[in-house]
Amino acid sequence: MPPLKQVPRSEAIAYQLLLLACVGSILASVLVLVAFIAQPILDAYAFRQTQTALTAYWFVQEGFRLAYITPVLGSPWSVPFEFPLYQGLVALIVGTGSLSSLVQIGRTISWIFSTATLFPVWLICKDLKLPRSVFPAFATLYLASPLYLFWGRTFMIESTALFFTIAFLASTVWIASSSGTPGTTRVIFAVVMGSLAVLQKATTALPVIVFMGLMLLLPFLTWPRQQKNVTIANVFVRTIIVTVPLAIGSLWYGYVDVVKGANEIGALLTSQALRTWNFGTLEQRASSSLWIDVIWTRTFVQNLGGWLGLTLFALSVLLCRDRRLILAMTAAAILFFLPLAIFTGLHIVHQYYQCATTIYAIFVLAIALACLETRATLKISVIVLAAIVLLNLSSLRQTYWTIATDQSDSRTLIISTLVRESSDHLKPILVYGFDWSSEVAFYSERKSLTVPDWFPDGDNILSNVEKYLGTSKLGAIVICPEERVASIGHLQEFLTAADSYQERRIGNCMVYVWPTTA
Repeated sequence: MPPLKQVPRSEAIAYQLLLLACVGSILASVLVLVAFIAQPILDAYAFRQTQTALTAYWFVQEGFRLAYITPVLGSPWSVPFEFPLYQGLVALIVGTGSLSSLVQIGRTISWIFSTATLFPVWLICKDLKLPRSVFPAFATLYLASPLYLFWGRTFMIESTALFFTIAFLASTVWIASSSGTPGTTRVIFAVVMGSLAVLQKATTALPVIVFMGLMLLLPFLTWPRQQKNVTIANVFVRTIIVTVPLAIGSLWYGYVDVVKGANEIGALLTSQALRTWNFGTLEQRASSSLWIDVIWTRTFVQNLGGWLGLTLFALSVLLCRDRRLILAMTAAAILFFLPLAIFTGLHIVHQYYQCATTIYAIFVLAIALACLETRATLKISVIVLAAIVLLNLSSLRQTYWTIATDQSDSRTLIISTLVRESSDHLKPILVYGFDWSSEVAFYSERKSLTVPDWFPDGDNILSNVEKYLGTSKLGAIVICPEERVASIGHLQEFLTAADSYQERRIGNCMVYVWPTTA
């Protein structure tokens, strides 16, 4: 029997330090969650956080329904987008708790899904037989990434969608690497994960499902005579894995477009109406907004160590000699660029959309560190990893940390508290000056018409308030800034004809409230 290969002491210590960095990143992620768990969900993209929370809140109040309500655009109150897996889970756990407990549960569940994504990544590393240093390096970079540290503790669907997507990816990676017909359990798991992923967020899941569909079927379609396991059953099963999630997603999003069409403002938010907004233009695909702002600044500078990460990417092309590593990096790089190329407009406008892409760039970086290890030592790789993490944490301090800790603007909470405590909870409210954000609707715990800036007839709603709100009786009207009072048509007529109300100026806003006794 040949003697066991002895691992140099310095390499053993370096690996232990790598594991220690991984544990430290987990603890840092927990600390960030705990530090901000009770904070109002108004720090960044409050419109999306409160929109998600508003759906969960009304699940608690009125129960689950397929055409679920997100009462921010008037009557009828149902303007659905994604299938509400995350929102339903939050509502189920919170039960009849307070608004603050709803927020804390929502943040916690988001963090759990974000952290749980490590498990399917570990399965991918195991199935691809990647070097043992890849997974702890990935976990460290992922958990210490400003993007995932920040968005992983927000009231958003991003981490839930990413978890199901990576779980689908993990299940199909194993199937793609095997030429035989996959077992029933694996097929069912892949179909379920893919379906949940596309229902939760199509823009996160679709590029992965399409790419893995090609990986599953292309070898059989291109070189059928060279395949020993080309059977009708094998090809059929692999086709099912891809087509079922796509079909379920297509049915759901077709259904929600019909539901949205019943709402006059919701009709402007159907898939067809938002086609250009979602996919962007050719000019955007070649613009600095994509290549400099999104790819370079938001991805490399903020989450991959900037020039150090880019240099390591470039060196990996020269350093890597293992075909498996090269193929894994190539596939991950494609999965990084594919969503950016398909949903360009959304990625340029929304910073949180990079949660669906940056994970693949981090995976490439973790493999690049393993390539560096093969040409140098693990100790060098760990030093480079530590440098990247420090650069990322410096970026966190300059960007997301500033956003997370800034609670100077309390106007929304003051307005919402006034409306919640003074108005009839059964009467809807009308809100101007928040675009179509759900901030006031959520924190006031009221159904609302928060008039979008882009709605052409927005200033004339009071001429036919029953058409838009289903009733002529309002609980409150919020107008920000107060200069807009003059442009709101029929406001004075409405106030004169209405019952007695309270008038309050809060900051630069005017609030008209009809008390519960009125």
